[in-house]
Amino acid sequence: MPGPIPPTPPIERALVVARPPLVGRLISTFSREGVETVAAFSEADADLPHLDEADYAAFLPAGADPRRVVAAAMDAGCDAIHPGHGGRWGAEALLPSAQMANLAVIGAPAVLGREDALRGAGLLLRLGDPPRLRTVVVCDGRGAAVHLGELVVAAPAWLVELGSGLVPESIRERVGPAAVALARALSWRGVGTIDWSGHASPALVGVSPHLPPGFELAELQHGVELIAAQLAIAQGMPLGWEQADCALSGHAIAARILHVDPRTGERPSGALERLDLPPGAQAVAQVGQSCSAITPPVLATVCVQGPTRSAALAALAAHLDAVRIAGVTSNVSWLREIARSEALARGPLTNAELRRLVGPA
Repeated sequence: MPGPIPPTPPIERALVVARPPLVGRLISTFSREGVETVAAFSEADADLPHLDEADYAAFLPAGADPRRVVAAAMDAGCDAIHPGHGGRWGAEALLPSAQMANLAVIGAPAVLGREDALRGAGLLLRLGDPPRLRTVVVCDGRGAAVHLGELVVAAPAWLVELGSGLVPESIRERVGPAAVALARALSWRGVGTIDWSGHASPALVGVSPHLPPGFELAELQHGVELIAAQLAIAQGMPLGWEQADCALSGHAIAARILHVDPRTGERPSGALERLDLPPGAQAVAQVGQSCSAITPPVLATVCVQGPTRSAALAALAAHLDAVRIAGVTSNVSWLREIARSEALARGPLTNAELRRLVGPA
């Protein structure tokens, strides 16, 4: 059982190192919770609207190393850093420099190489395999931990799914409790994923202490807010959730509408002239915004749910039919076809299947 957690001072100002669509959610949630935000930006982000939504902004070159990130946080008077989805400036890279500067990292990493934790959870680590399932876990480092279902990350740039009917119940009964056991053994604090390979016989391939792409689906399915939970846990508050309250039913799908030519992968420059979305969809870009190869690619996200996967796919197709975009190239027409495709109806798409559906350049 984890030992007592020392008192954690409240977070008053955080450097947010993220890009759309996540950065907007972070800024609005932190503001609602009384935490000032400093939005880190590079040349590519200089004209994005979230800079006006944050309390302050700090320039951070795209190639800056973790020590530069920590220095920017200190210069801005921050007492914490949120590394977004991770990537180059993930919690693992930031933590050593941040600890030396007495800065909190929201989403501090768990150390997967700890053999005692793996043995305690009854797991073996298989390195090198790509993740296909990600069990979303929330834990407070005090022993309280829950799992919120498995994100299927077959073609994560376009589609993410979470639902009770997608992963066989026999698999869910194994990986959910195993993920919680590992999180407890690691005394993990925060929101993240335990990553598995395959569907038929999943093997542990990694741990991510970051908010995963598609975390909104867990929020949608369970009626919770994971960013607020992550922030509260980072300030030493207990989780207060029980696994019995987190039963998964129905199905949810998130589609990302991207500024890209799917056939070539190119992102021709242009200005967004029109972006009409159905209710429930989230606009990421704004009309009039310039889009190029260096600006964030996500124009909007569409999240739907239904009592079954087929119902959710039908809702996704209907929502995508209502999207209207002009001025820039996007993948929305391909998403419409894929949402109705037999390939997707059979199960989550792999990247190879996605490429076949898109067709040659």
